[in-house]
Amino acid sequence: MKYNAVFEAEARRRFGKLSAVLASKVQAAIGELCENPTKLSRQSHFPHPLHFQIFDTYIEHDGERILLKVFFQYSQDESSLLIDDFLIIEIP
Repeated sequence: MKYNAVFEAEARRRFGKLSAVLASKVQAAIGELCENPTKLSRQSHFPHPLHFQIFDTYIEHDGERILLKVFFQYSQDESSLLIDDFLIIEIP
C-alpha cells in the first residue's frame, strides 16, 4: 500500500530552506518511504521523540554523503504518513 506524505509545519519550514536539488532528493527519499514504511522505518529512540517512527537513508549531494533522518507518524486513518520533521547530517 502506498501512503501519502503530509508535511507538518516544522518539516515544511525546513523543506522550504533546502536548495531545489537537495529538496528533490529529500522528496524522492520520502517517496521511497511512502512505498513501504513498515520495512524502511523503525521506532524512534532517545535522544529523539519516542512517539515517532524514524527512517534513515543516505543521499549523495554535491559530492558528499548526507544522512537523512525522517520522523513521522501514521495518520489516524492509516492512509498517510505525517512527516513531523527531518534532519540532514553531513557525513565527513
